[in-house]
Amino acid sequence: MPAVDHEDFRPREHPIDDDITFQRKVWRMERIGWGLLLLLVLLTALGLFSEGPLSDRRAVSADGSLEARYPRFLRRGSRSSLEISLHGLPGAALEVVLAPPFLTTHVVETLQPLPLQSSSDQGGLKLVVVADQAGRAKVHFVLRPDRAGSTRLHIRHGSQSLRLWQYIYP
Repeated sequence: MPAVDHEDFRPREHPIDDDITFQRKVWRMERIGWGLLLLLVLLTALGLFSEGPLSDRRAVSADGSLEARYPRFLRRGSRSSLEISLHGLPGAALEVVLAPPFLTTHVVETLQPLPLQSSSDQGGLKLVVVADQAGRAKVHFVLRPDRAGSTRLHIRHGSQSLRLWQYIYP
């Protein structure tokens, strides 16, 4: 910064009253505000409020038989996706359980492919799907979050489980 002794940076009364010390504080606060605004735009572009690297997540169980791809940050009332991949024996019936409070925090709009069997119990969902010739099965959900706030999803397949964290914006 220029030296305070320079005549442009001295308080003056003519032609108008000014206080250059106060004006410097205002300028400093403006620069901080611009920096915070730039940070917010950058975080938004990276997915803090929607899709992007900060939001898109992949979770895999210890033995790799259960995998989930999901968004970490959602908006209440807007569509989102959840993809669950299961691994087992070729042609076998594979069971996946989405434990409570899954159905109380999310509305299932679409489920592909349709399971052989499905049931709900106390806010959870149990699905049975058939594995392909490689022993794999995928279940695609289109969900609509119904409650704002932090939520945890618990997904089980056999002895393996995943715990997923999501934040639903109002």
